[in-house]
Amino acid sequence: MAKARAKKSLTREMFLKDLVVKPTKVELNGVVLYIKPVSELRRSQRSSMMFDKNGNIEPKFMENRRMYNLIDHLCDENCEPIFSDKDIKELQELDSVLIDPYFAAIHKVLGEDEGNE
Repeated sequence: MAKARAKKSLTREMFLKDLVVKPTKVELNGVVLYIKPVSELRRSQRSSMMFDKNGNIEPKFMENRRMYNLIDHLCDENCEPIFSDKDIKELQELDSVLIDPYFAAIHKVLGEDEGNE
C-alpha cells in the first residue's frame, strides 16, 4: 500500500509564486493572442468604478463594460496589456460582431467575465 503524501503548509513564498497572473496562449482566426485574468488590484479598481457614491451602478461603467473586458484581459506574451482605458472610444467604434470571438475566447479561458460584472 502506498504511503499517503504529507500535506504541505502554505507559505508566503508559495502563495506569492503560485498566484501570479499568467497569460494563456490562444489561437483565433490564425492569430495568436494572450489572455490573462485580472490582478487583485485591477479587480478592486474596476469594482470602485462600477458604483457612484450612493451605491448605484454608474451608467458609464455599463456602457464600457465590454471594452473593459478586452482591456483587462488581452495582453502580450509578457502579460503586458495591449489596450488601456485610453483606447475605449476607439474600441467602441469597432464591429461588435467581429469582436465577439475575442469575448468568447476570454470566456473560454477564464470561465466567466472576470472582474467586469
